Amino acid sequence: MLIGYKRGQVSIVLRIKIFNSSVSTGAGLTGLSSTSSGLIISTIADNEATATAYTVAASNVETVTTLGTFAAPTAGKCRFREVDATNHKGVYEIQLADDRYGVSNAKSLLVSVAGATNAAETDVVIPLRDLDPFDAVRAGLTALPNVASGSAGSLLTSGTGTSQLNVSGGKAAANMVEIAGQTATAATAVTFPATVSSLTASGVRAELTPELSFVDVAVSSRLASASYATPPTAVQNATQVRTELATELGRIDATVSSRLATASYVTPLDAAGIRSAVGLSAANIDSQFDAIPTALENASAVRTELTIELGRIDVAVSSRLSTAAYSAPPSAAANATAVRSELTTELAMIDVPVSSRLASGSYVAPLSAAGTRAAIGLAAANLDTQLAALPLASVWTTTRAGYLDQVLLAEDPAKRTVKVTGSGSGHIAADVHDSQPGSIHATTFEAGAIDATALAASASDEIADALLDRADAIETGLTLRGALRIDTAALAGKVSGAAGTSVAIRNVGDTKTRISATVDADGNRTAITVDAS
Repeated sequence: MLIGYKRGQVSIVLRIKIFNSSVSTGAGLTGLSSTSSGLIISTIADNEATATAYTVAASNVETVTTLGTFAAPTAGKCRFREVDATNHKGVYEIQLADDRYGVSNAKSLLVSVAGATNAAETDVVIPLRDLDPFDAVRAGLTALPNVASGSAGSLLTSGTGTSQLNVSGGKAAANMVEIAGQTATAATAVTFPATVSSLTASGVRAELTPELSFVDVAVSSRLASASYATPPTAVQNATQVRTELATELGRIDATVSSRLATASYVTPLDAAGIRSAVGLSAANIDSQFDAIPTALENASAVRTELTIELGRIDVAVSSRLSTAAYSAPPSAAANATAVRSELTTELAMIDVPVSSRLASGSYVAPLSAAGTRAAIGLAAANLDTQLAALPLASVWTTTRAGYLDQVLLAEDPAKRTVKVTGSGSGHIAADVHDSQPGSIHATTFEAGAIDATALAASASDEIADALLDRADAIETGLTLRGALRIDTAALAGKVSGAAGTSVAIRNVGDTKTRISATVDADGNRTAITVDAS
């Protein structure tokens, strides 16, 4: 988007299009406002190093009061508003402070919008010109007259009207009123002044006499009259060059050594200088090389130097160790003696009785017979007598064993509480605190095992209540007690409203309405509500 304005233009209403970055159709993004999270509007002129940015986060983006009407934003802020979400999707109006378009010497202003959710980054370059495209008279160019054509002080135009030139075939028709200050009319002749009438061919020739005289004479004469200097001859040039290069040419005739010397040349070393430079006192390098010992001579000298060390290689190891102050390791007997001496205390313990050694090792002696009986709770050594006193297997008759078969323990060990005691009748009395579901059933009891005398006084009431209040005993949600209450009310309760369509039946005690029924003209029930509580 490219919109141009004159630099310093005021009250600019800028409209841009922001695309939806979440789709690939190129659709405009709708729904942004001056409070949209993350919205950033930044401006920077081409000759500025720092941008002027307005962000929602910093609360310096305001809404546009009236679309299409410029209203200066609050200092340090800008204005932003959607134009038309239906007919111009994605088009928004921005109003910036006038000074953003008046940056000195700026040629353009860049406006960038970004940061809001799904808003594609949008850049608008606004050229800033000295030319004013909105000035219909002189386009903002102050050097041109600021008046309409044909008015005083306006530019001349082609035409036949007032203040216009009639141009035809490249010639402009002129109706001259004066020439050289002389009035000219169609009725009288024009009298030219002397300065004009003298401009004839002879007058021009007379005026250019000196210049024309140069044309007729020889070139050399004209050059001389123009202070022209004749160039030197070849001989004169050679002489001048020889004089100018006298020093350099003099070196050509001198010896090379002299020329080198004058050029700071260093003479190369002679034989003595070379020997001195490398540290050779005389020309005897061959003799010095001959004096260097051969490999055989070096080996012989090394052998002589290491005579003592090499001599040790040839003697026995023991001899070499002794000469190096080496001590032989102890013998097996010496080792045994040292170990025996070192372990005197420990070896002494092997020779004493075991009881003594255990005592010294914090050993606890095993229990005696009396201690064993005390540990298991046996008063005397009579376990056989106590076991003999237990009843034999013959005592457990089939009938008595059957009683035990009916005792089922729960899976949870915490609930396995069965207390079994003997009774004078020869039966086992049991206090059963818990049992598995189904462990007690009709076949568990013998005939007559439970009678009126065996039950508690309140047992019959508890059994009756359990039967009357058994859930869903008659129908879902209806117990036997509730059904009896409804039946009793229907048979013996007071009735009201029987002549109409709403009938109420009270309970026997007349304390509440037990049945509420809606009936038709024939007495048919169409709706009924009961209270069995």
